[in-house]
Amino acid sequence: TNGIDVSAAQGLIDWRAVKSAGVDFAYIKTFEGNDGADPWHARNVAGARAANLIVGEYFVGLPLPASSTHPNRAPGDQAKLWRSASLWQPGDLPPAIDLEWPLPQNWAQYDITAASIRAWVVPNRDAVQDLWKVNPATYTFKDWDARVGLGQCPTLATSPLWLASYPFVGRYPKDGEHPNVAVTPWPGASFWQSTDSGRVAGIACPVDLDVYAGTTDDLRAFVGGLSA
Repeated sequence: TNGIDVSAAQGLIDWRAVKSAGVDFAYIKTFEGNDGADPWHARNVAGARAANLIVGEYFVGLPLPASSTHPNRAPGDQAKLWRSASLWQPGDLPPAIDLEWPLPQNWAQYDITAASIRAWVVPNRDAVQDLWKVNPATYTFKDWDARVGLGQCPTLATSPLWLASYPFVGRYPKDGEHPNVAVTPWPGASFWQSTDSGRVAGIACPVDLDVYAGTTDDLRAFVGGLSA
């Protein structure tokens, strides 16, 4: 089942053209850390819903220490800010927590370590689940996961994994093509971001392409089983 994920970077989207191109679901950026809502979030959600796509929201986690200028970086505080901007409703994809930043080469700059990131990730996930009453998805990629050591956070395995892995350039995978990537602590990926250079009708610039590991009916059953 084909999908995309978008943010303000894609600008104005013709969602009906996206749907006609065979895209069935869309993850839409909602918030980044405690720095504010994506300015196109509400418009993208409304457009995707009107075009009959299955909609999801993703939130970029910033596992940074609090400071006088950024006092709301604690996991629960970020989750509350995200919830205040969320348009999630039953029938949507699970809210997704984007875990990919800061990159390891920037950890010293931000005074963080792999251990401090792990200590942030689990309470953040738990806060999102408490606020939405839904088990959130986790977005990450293998190298970041390995450097942080998310395998030491086994409770994350109960959250669906949205894996970024780019063995192809600019296209959806074909039937039978799967990312040959082991990512702990998850047994497998529910969603797969297969490229960051896709082209889709209705979007004027490159866009991330995603697939769900199942049919569209499977995906609707999956979101239908989420708690409200």
